[in-house]
Amino acid sequence: MTVAEERIERLAELARAAARGGEDDRARYYVRLARRVAERNRLVLPRKFRRFTCDDCDAYLRPGRNARVRLRDGHVVITCDCRAQARYPYIDG
Repeated sequence: MTVAEERIERLAELARAAARGGEDDRARYYVRLARRVAERNRLVLPRKFRRFTCDDCDAYLRPGRNARVRLRDGHVVITCDCRAQARYPYIDG
């Protein structure tokens, strides 16, 4: 694991903790910083981190607090407070 990957992981943890503590601006800062580190090092953010961040406003998404999660035909729709939507496929089992 490279230094950049470790830093991205640590920033993801910090963003999660800040969002849990109600510090949304601090969580947004950590998300932006993690994205910048990934960009500069040509890395892909971990799937769990990508799914819990808004692409438009960089908010760390917490279902029920600042994100709405709905199941549709074969995909999950996550809507942020800024009205941005993300869709992810799932297999009904």
